[in-house]
Amino acid sequence: MDSLTSIAGFKRNLLPRNSAKASLPFLILDILPRLRPADPSVTDTFTMHLTREQIAHVIGTTPVHASRVWCSLLADNAIRCAGHTVTVID
Repeated sequence: MDSLTSIAGFKRNLLPRNSAKASLPFLILDILPRLRPADPSVTDTFTMHLTREQIAHVIGTTPVHASRVWCSLLADNAIRCAGHTVTVID
């Protein structure tokens, strides 16, 4: 978890401060190319192994706010979820 936090934190410095609406999609899009070398079948769909608490920690917000942002991504049809499987739509 520490290496994920430091990598995401480094890249997140390029985003506006305290912007979970920008940080969460960035994190999701950052995960995809990291998974592809291990599993070439990964396209726009992957299994999310992080909990909401871990996601919140990585993007620097509370689990409640991370959950709200997650729900807004679902409502905006940016992502689709089925259990732990996430598909990037937009």
